[in-house]
Amino acid sequence: MSGAATVLYQFTGMDCLSCAAKIEGMSRIVEGVSDVKVSFVSQIMTLEVRRPNFVSWPDRNRVEPCCSRQGRLAASRVLAQFIGNLALVAAAALVWWMVTQWPHLVAAFAIAPLFLQSAWSIIRDARSDIQQAGRA
Repeated sequence: MSGAATVLYQFTGMDCLSCAAKIEGMSRIVEGVSDVKVSFVSQIMTLEVRRPNFVSWPDRNRVEPCCSRQGRLAASRVLAQFIGNLALVAAAALVWWMVTQWPHLVAAFAIAPLFLQSAWSIIRDARSDIQQAGRA
């Protein structure tokens, strides 16, 4: 294509493939962009633009908070899993020491709210993504 140029953008905090897909989808609607490739691994977006003087992508600042929000949610889920695993190891030690199954039941009831909160946040995020996709 005559007059086409390649523009590279480096992103930070892109924590999931969903973030890469959102960035790619948003950049496809920018006037002057003919092709888009977003690499989740290298966190680089490559734009093929029709105008050689194309210098900026207007929605970049709007997408990066989405990625960092997803990263915080992922970190909270990992923390919940860590706490749950630690409680199960402690319960196993108590079962061995006390020769009773009660510590496992206590640990299960203590861990359940952590996993239910994590599951609810996943459902809430999925519903939000589905609603946004329906509007696009």
